[in-house]
Amino acid sequence: VGFVNGLAIVMFKAQLTHFQSAGKFLSAFTPEGAATYGCTLLTMALVRFGIPKLQEKVNAAKAVPPTLGGVVLTSIMARVFKWPLK
Repeated sequence: VGFVNGLAIVMFKAQLTHFQSAGKFLSAFTPEGAATYGCTLLTMALVRFGIPKLQEKVNAAKAVPPTLGGVVLTSIMARVFKWPLK
């Protein structure tokens, strides 16, 4: 598989525990599951679309990598709005 791909698999498996409760995956229809999956989707959208668009318009935003900006913005929103994250 290769070292980098193997490392990606290990990291992916480590992340899956955050989407489980009592050994089962969270349902998207519970408040905790909806918040967890929604937060994940929001972070991915910010990393792929939101932050790069901001970097095109605001020159100072180029100092922040999109992944860091997406995680920080989503974390702040989760704390402010008190999302029931796992």
